[in-house]
Amino acid sequence: MKIVFFGSSQFAQKTLFHLLEKQEDEGYSITGVVTKPDASSGRGMTVTPNVVKQIADKFQIPSCVNTPEIPSFLQNLNPDLCIVASYGKIISAKILSIPPKGFLNIHGSYLPKLRGAIPMQKAIFDGLTESGVSIIKMDEGMDTGDILIQEKLSLQSEETFGSLADRIAEIGVRILVTVISAYGKGELPLIKQNASDATYCYIKQIQEIKEVDWMTHRAIEIDRAVRSIAPFEYITKSIGDITFQLISVRPSEQILDLTINPGEFRSIKQEGIRHLYVGCKDGMLELLTVKPTGKREMSGAEFVNGYGKKLGI
Repeated sequence: MKIVFFGSSQFAQKTLFHLLEKQEDEGYSITGVVTKPDASSGRGMTVTPNVVKQIADKFQIPSCVNTPEIPSFLQNLNPDLCIVASYGKIISAKILSIPPKGFLNIHGSYLPKLRGAIPMQKAIFDGLTESGVSIIKMDEGMDTGDILIQEKLSLQSEETFGSLADRIAEIGVRILVTVISAYGKGELPLIKQNASDATYCYIKQIQEIKEVDWMTHRAIEIDRAVRSIAPFEYITKSIGDITFQLISVRPSEQILDLTINPGEFRSIKQEGIRHLYVGCKDGMLELLTVKPTGKREMSGAEFVNGYGKKLGI
């Protein structure tokens, strides 16, 4: 079975790698890759290489990065099936109709929960203890297609977007290859989604996550926000003329009779080790690792040593 892969993110990169690992044993071949162009950012418009295209180039797989060229790209490769994982663009009905077996999507939630662009990030941010992976046959709706197979998984207390993406990419490919042969032969019954149980997540919610603030949010909410986008993005905070990223944090229990007001920083030595805390709307947040602009990552204790006076400590 000839397959063209559609994907653009780090999650897509991991998924493509797992698909390539299994193709010889499972009797399919990835014959093409569709992804986004390399991105330019910053004042110098530095080009950031597309991580999926890097894998395609490494394995010498033909790739397409320009949307208008996709129909001819697919027609020339003549795939039986296309597989999508975090492509990030709408795929038109015209393109969906090209491969005879259609398009399958590896979606990072237990559908119909968390339909949309950021299911893994939203699951962590919402404090869910369980999510899942779904393989669906794509239609024109947003993650509304019929289900081939699903698997639930538990979210760990310190789960990050990166760790969850790693697990879902591996599980998604593992369950996909168990049904791909039967699906290709038309022998696999598909399951309709119950639309009344659907919930949604949108890419614009990433900006809302990045705007969490200790003056208006609980410590546990900020912890979830940091983990929900790490290690690919980080929340940036400013205190006076200091700007820094929150790399890792931890909500902390109240320490003795210590009271920290929202936005107030305190450095406390416990068992010979110095810790940095900030008061939140509810509770305290320990800053485990931060990265000041233009500097390396540093522990909370190192941050206090270098910037304590500016933090009011």
